[in-house]
Amino acid sequence: MYMHRRGSLSLGVEAQRMEEEATLRLDTNANKVPWIESDLEVLVIDAHGRESIWPITRASMQVGSASNPRPNDIVLDGAEAAERQAVLQVRNQNVMFLNFDQSNAAKKGGKSITYCEFAPGEEIEVGGYRLKLQKHQPAAASLVGYSHPYRGRRWLLRPGANTVGRPGKRDNQVVLEERTVSRTHCTLTGDHDVFRLHNETEPAATFVNGHPVSQDTELKDGDLIQLGAQILRFCPGKRPVHGMETRHGTIFFADIWNYDQLTESGALDQFVRQAADFYEMVSRVVEENQGVLATYLGDAVVAMFEKETAAADTALELFVHLDQMNVLWQQAMLPVLQVGIGIHTGDIVVGDLSLRHRSEYAAVGEQANLAAEIEGYTRQKAVRILISETTAKAVESTHALTSRGTVALEGGRLEVFELGAKL
Repeated sequence: MYMHRRGSLSLGVEAQRMEEEATLRLDTNANKVPWIESDLEVLVIDAHGRESIWPITRASMQVGSASNPRPNDIVLDGAEAAERQAVLQVRNQNVMFLNFDQSNAAKKGGKSITYCEFAPGEEIEVGGYRLKLQKHQPAAASLVGYSHPYRGRRWLLRPGANTVGRPGKRDNQVVLEERTVSRTHCTLTGDHDVFRLHNETEPAATFVNGHPVSQDTELKDGDLIQLGAQILRFCPGKRPVHGMETRHGTIFFADIWNYDQLTESGALDQFVRQAADFYEMVSRVVEENQGVLATYLGDAVVAMFEKETAAADTALELFVHLDQMNVLWQQAMLPVLQVGIGIHTGDIVVGDLSLRHRSEYAAVGEQANLAAEIEGYTRQKAVRILISETTAKAVESTHALTSRGTVALEGGRLEVFELGAKL
């Protein structure tokens, strides 16, 4: 499945604005790592089966024990975990796992790993814990913690009343072990995506976006709720709009040929930075040519286009920029990236998984997979860009083409063409 997520890029700015308005200024991003909007989260399971959920909120998420002087984004508070155990590097919806502490081995599928792609549904064992990457299920509203020791934790809000406070006088659904929080602090009442906050303590102890709560307040998506010294973010439930349709479109698949060689070279942190620069360049070029970035797959980028010529132009422009980047990397004594691109046009089954403020698309089926299969022949044919016969028919009057024969693809053989310069 190829996924695309289009959303606001101002989440970090908005969060900073809200925190600046708050009475208590909390350092929720001490490492100055960019915020991202993601529906991914890490389910952490300890040796006793206890679970906690940590949403992916930054482009780099550090994993380690609670004793680390620099607070970790995902906390493993068992004795086995190192202070700085691992890091999750996030590019769009693709997550890479890098284990820092080699004396505390990480395992995936029973095999020791240092650096690997971490896909939804997969588990990694490290520091006495199991980490499972999953997509957030948007069926229920939730609160997300932003303050120590609950930074990153998520509480689901049930339909009806959800009581919040310290343990003691009542059985709270959201328990905050914090002396500045009242035992009966407030109640959030609602259903799915509409909730109202009823304050049950003095107004000076409860704020929404920095404003004291003196009466019942309806919460909006992203509101920051301050309860004493604790800050929580309200995330409403999302109602997906289902529907599948067949569209005529073009799938663009770009793959880093020497990915395995670079990741096994030892300079993993340097490769991560180079790959990040490459991905960001591809994202910009795709958007400038009216394409839709579908996803990153570790060593590959997938995009969708309505017009075949736009996909072809994107491929050519990508290599202009990549060649310039490789020259600079060579001058800095760094390895270069070798890339191949496959393009195919056909009837693609597209699912509209739109959420309230965002759109999410999935292109599935045989036609959507052919671009990746075609790209697989670029190395064998020693060319940078191969396009299918169906794409070639649409761009033969605008771009130079050279037939590279037929190749075996799923469902039969297909003639492929090397894409040349614009005519």
